[in-house]
Amino acid sequence: MVITGLNDSWQFSQAGLEEWLPAIVPGTVHTDLMMNGVIEDPFYRTNEHDQQWIDKVEWKYRTSFEMDPEIIEHDAVELFFHGLDTYACVFLNGHLLLEADNMFRTWHVNIKEVIISGENELEIHFKSPVRKGLSEQGAYGLRLMAVNDQSENGGLGPNKISVFTRKAGYHYGWDWGPRFVTSGIWRSVEMHAWNQLRIDNVYLKQSSVSHEIAVLEAIVNLTSLCEQTVDVIVDNFSDQIIVACQIKNIEKGKQQVVLSFSIENPRLWWCNGHGRPELY
Repeated sequence: MVITGLNDSWQFSQAGLEEWLPAIVPGTVHTDLMMNGVIEDPFYRTNEHDQQWIDKVEWKYRTSFEMDPEIIEHDAVELFFHGLDTYACVFLNGHLLLEADNMFRTWHVNIKEVIISGENELEIHFKSPVRKGLSEQGAYGLRLMAVNDQSENGGLGPNKISVFTRKAGYHYGWDWGPRFVTSGIWRSVEMHAWNQLRIDNVYLKQSSVSHEIAVLEAIVNLTSLCEQTVDVIVDNFSDQIIVACQIKNIEKGKQQVVLSFSIENPRLWWCNGHGRPELY
């Protein structure tokens, strides 16, 4: 797999103004506004109250990057967003790729048919989380309680809309902090290029353990572009020993492969002061 970071050369603008300023990714619109001198320090004195307009407008972020033709030749080329906050439409070369609605998850999308050799334009439109929250509340038909939500400070009266959005609750205020319902690319952006098969994640499940034996399962989640036969190998990196190996027939698409194995006389891990902290 080839992984390329796309965190450089970003710009941002308030939607409708088209006045593009430098942006830092990962980051937020509030920190970008402060960096460019558009707003003063949000935490200084009562500046918080003068900056509640930020969450009621839409924001755009954009960057451009050169694409190596050799990367495009991979079987799959994906954009991988580790964190978008929160209601975001992602465009590549003018094509809508995805619509995000959750700050807490990652998003990835295949761009094989959209990306081009040479310069590519990536743009993300962030909708107002406040306007979206008010819309969701209207559709639900009732106001819900959220004791942390300082809706009055945000100019929303009794409308505590934080409960309608998959977004950090403290953005809407708390007894220990101000209200900044921000937006932005809050975690890294990457491009992944790969062939035939990708391992999405691996989890080692410990079913039981004693001084004599440890019984484990390697749970491998993967994405395959075709039906194929693979070798699943669990390697004890510290000892350079293969502890389990099995041939598996896998199908096209997302799936899970489970490989059971055990370790005799395991080196148990002890916390500080209670023995040697062994790690496999």
